[in-house]
Amino acid sequence: MNKPSPHAPTAPATARVDEGGEWPTIHKWTDLGNAERLSDSADGKLLWVYGLGWLCWDGRRWRRDESNWVLREATHTVRGIYGEAAFLKRAGGQGDR
Repeated sequence: MNKPSPHAPTAPATARVDEGGEWPTIHKWTDLGNAERLSDSADGKLLWVYGLGWLCWDGRRWRRDESNWVLREATHTVRGIYGEAAFLKRAGGQGDR
């Protein structure tokens, strides 16, 4: 992987770097894009089950979210969109996705 330039834009906290290690995954600015951001941020530890609601993986089993982890993760994800927009602006993107 190439060393980034000290002047290169940095990825937002919630962005994922692709397998080549160069660019973060930037999702569409839609409800679906936001759902994909949340899914990426939760890293497979979040599951919606009809009739049960949100379940969280605790390392051994799926448990109901009684600690509001999903809400905190969603809040973190939404705040990360501002970082994603700033990244695109610094990288020369149009920001109209």
